[in-house]
Amino acid sequence: MKKVIGIIIATMFISGCGSTLKPKVDHLELVRDGNYNHAEQIIVESVAAEGSNKLLHYLEMGMLAHLQGNYQKSNQLFDQAERISEELYTTSISDIGLESITGASFSSYKGLNFEQTFVGYYKALNYLKLAETQDKFSESDLDRALVEVRRLGNRLTELTTKTGGYQEKTDEDESPIEMMLGFLKEALGASINSDELAYKDDAFAHYLSGMLFEISGDLDAARVEYEKSAHAYENGFAENYKLGKKGAAQVWYDTARVMKIAGGYDEKLRKISKKHLTSKQRKLLKSVNAKSSELVVIQHLGFAPQKKQLNMTLTAEAHSKSLVLTPVPMGTEKEKQDQLHWFKMLYADNDLFTVMKNYASGDLHAVATANVTKRISLGPLWGRAEELGLISALSIPSRVAVSYYPSMEKTFIKSELFINGKLASELYQGNNIARIALQEQLNVANTQIQLALAREITKAILAEKTAAAAGQWGAIAGIGLKALNAATASADTRNWTTLPGAIKFARVTLPPGEHKLVLKTQLSSGRILEQSQVVKTTKHRPKMWHTRTLSRLPKPELTTNTAIAETSKQTSTE
Repeated sequence: MKKVIGIIIATMFISGCGSTLKPKVDHLELVRDGNYNHAEQIIVESVAAEGSNKLLHYLEMGMLAHLQGNYQKSNQLFDQAERISEELYTTSISDIGLESITGASFSSYKGLNFEQTFVGYYKALNYLKLAETQDKFSESDLDRALVEVRRLGNRLTELTTKTGGYQEKTDEDESPIEMMLGFLKEALGASINSDELAYKDDAFAHYLSGMLFEISGDLDAARVEYEKSAHAYENGFAENYKLGKKGAAQVWYDTARVMKIAGGYDEKLRKISKKHLTSKQRKLLKSVNAKSSELVVIQHLGFAPQKKQLNMTLTAEAHSKSLVLTPVPMGTEKEKQDQLHWFKMLYADNDLFTVMKNYASGDLHAVATANVTKRISLGPLWGRAEELGLISALSIPSRVAVSYYPSMEKTFIKSELFINGKLASELYQGNNIARIALQEQLNVANTQIQLALAREITKAILAEKTAAAAGQWGAIAGIGLKALNAATASADTRNWTTLPGAIKFARVTLPPGEHKLVLKTQLSSGRILEQSQVVKTTKHRPKMWHTRTLSRLPKPELTTNTAIAETSKQTSTE
């Protein structure tokens, strides 16, 4: 019997892992090569346009069309994604029932808050590109872009209303006792503060909205969005996602700049200038006028991280009257280490409040010394657990699976913009989508493990009762059901993989005319990627150039995006 149990335990992990296998061909590697047609084929084959993954299908396909420069098709696909998202807003009864038995991976993918933000973000960018690619600038396409940023603004308003947003803190916000409780909470290693991790607003989405309103000539609407962006950066967004202070400083300058051009904001402009602008910015502001020619460069970097699966066993330990959760690392050495670190950080018997921060920043040293088991003491409830059949149900370990994100690796070190052969500006960190994704997962980790445990315990007890009712065939029936339970205990590892991992930006004032732009991006390997573009700026409206930078640039012979193929090149420096 022991041999049979051993085979079942091995089989349950192999079966469970099979439910989250990726396609044999990595579509992201194909995107890095510029082989978009093959990448689309992989998505069509592996992420169906119908069924539980239909939203994810349209998100991925919409991004692939955007990368190919097919902006009209991209928006059609994103429109479909939005319709599906609205349909899925209220979870169906069938999904709830299915999820309670098999797990979230079998229910409909509904998307995350930040993913929904970027649907509107990319639709607005698509319409702007359509406006610019006409023989004459298309005001109708610009109007469509403005419709999208207004919808995006409504979505962000709903989010800030629900979460409280990033509010300016004052000394009166916390009483002395609240401050002391906060200190003790951190010192004693309380659970992760979900409020600190939550995605409450998106400062860069507001900044993009401000730019589009400015391009349209609506300076008052631009000012409002720039102010929202600046306040979000300053009051928590920049700190939460480790963006530094330079991006927020640029946004405050742009707020002051449109105020000066629009006129009528003298008192408010003086306050912003005194509180938020550097002496250099105040000097630049004096020369700003309506005839200034502005260039904005937005760089989308890399890919958002991909969710993976962490497997664990759940057993009952009689001598301690506890349930014991133990990780079972699988995959490459790095994957095994990440899985152990994730378990130690969130589930193990340790009280290291700072472990989460170390993991998110890539510093795993502090995580490594934590315990690798989690005991859930039942104490006086042990007898009740025996009556329910829980203890006997766990005589064979149950498999529990949750999703996790791999630890972060810094690929892109620095980005610099050269204009007409001269260094014009370093690009500032505007958003960190990879960190948003990681922290959103950390935020739901405790809820996720509780649901997974409840689900697998319920299934184990049901299997035990079924076995008891099966008479002489009970042992075989029980083993079979437990193996089936293990095979269906998969975590939900779905997410929008083609989203960029980070966004950088720069803004410079130029004389009207034609300019050659070169964007140089230094990688952690020491290599430098170069992307170039010729733009024509005017005094009538700001010019925007947005580009995608991956760890290698697309191969010209593969990509259908001729703009990338003709204007991008790669050099290597040691």
